[in-house]
Amino acid sequence: MPHLLELQACLGHVDAEESKAAIDSIAKIFTQSPCSLDKLTICGKPQATDAAKLLEITPNISILHLSIEDRNYRDPILARLVCQRVDRQCLLSNLRILNFDTIYPSDLWAIIDVVRSRLPKSTKNEISVISGSHCKRLTTISLWYKCSGWDEDLHLIGILKGWQDLGLLRLNSNWLNKPQR
Repeated sequence: MPHLLELQACLGHVDAEESKAAIDSIAKIFTQSPCSLDKLTICGKPQATDAAKLLEITPNISILHLSIEDRNYRDPILARLVCQRVDRQCLLSNLRILNFDTIYPSDLWAIIDVVRSRLPKSTKNEISVISGSHCKRLTTISLWYKCSGWDEDLHLIGILKGWQDLGLLRLNSNWLNKPQR
């Protein structure tokens, strides 16, 4: 079976018909010639339906990256799709969300909670959250982290612009310096 290392789909910069055509072309790759895939990256300004189609047609993946450019793009459907995808398969070992201020905080926590609950504890897993400038929205991370009972195999690593001012996020240095595995 052929093996693909990465599929990167940049959507939303063209009209709906062109986006649909691009996704249909990607679908043919996996339907006509079954193959495995390590990493799926969805970037640009995708419609939820486009993202849903990609999450549906791609095979089991170990890495899922979401990079949504439009900060006004707040679609809770996308968060639910990610949760459903994690529910469907348990091979996901790395979830990275860039510019997560485009996703509602409650949806972000839902994604993290589902990933945390579904992944086998025997594997080393990582969730990375990379944000833009709106880091004030993250003040609850420290509280959420401290009361969530994260085990050593799965931890939340935040890489944010503006973390030099730790008073803003109320995060302690031990948490920031937790080594990545």
